[in-house]
Amino acid sequence: MRSLSLSLLVAGAACAGRGGAATPPSSGHLRVVLQLRGATSDSANFDAPATGWRCGGGRGVLLQGLDRARGVLVWLRGDSLTGEFRPVMPGDTASAQRALVAVRYSRRDVPHGLTIDSGSVRVRRAGGAIHVDITGGGLETTEAHRTALTATFDGVRLEPDTTSCRQGTIP
Repeated sequence: MRSLSLSLLVAGAACAGRGGAATPPSSGHLRVVLQLRGATSDSANFDAPATGWRCGGGRGVLLQGLDRARGVLVWLRGDSLTGEFRPVMPGDTASAQRALVAVRYSRRDVPHGLTIDSGSVRVRRAGGAIHVDITGGGLETTEAHRTALTATFDGVRLEPDTTSCRQGTIP
């Protein structure tokens, strides 16, 4: 499970630097609120610049919000780029409108990650930009407890080039 979330973020970071080029400037903003459950209830909040790409071959859209070792990567797959998407685990193809959502953050200098397995991902377009509201939860990989996520991508304009979003590239 840990490698799954982390590999999604690594894949997103790799997409951003294709061909040795620098990461393109962000066009949007990501806001994240994590409610951590376990032995002690805690929260982890962060903001990050956000960028997005169309996947080659019509395989969806990849959104990335990164700030140092913290970030969220979303792969939207479906017939439309608007509406409700179901959070799924990699390999789940049962839903027509589906979203893979991976989160990485640090708490007390310890890296944490999770893949969202429940909740909702709502996507709308306005003024040529994508806006995504994510509410859901998943199993945190370091301490094996459920973590609730609320995240918003605001005003993300897709980069003019595409990126590879094959199943082997993004687990």
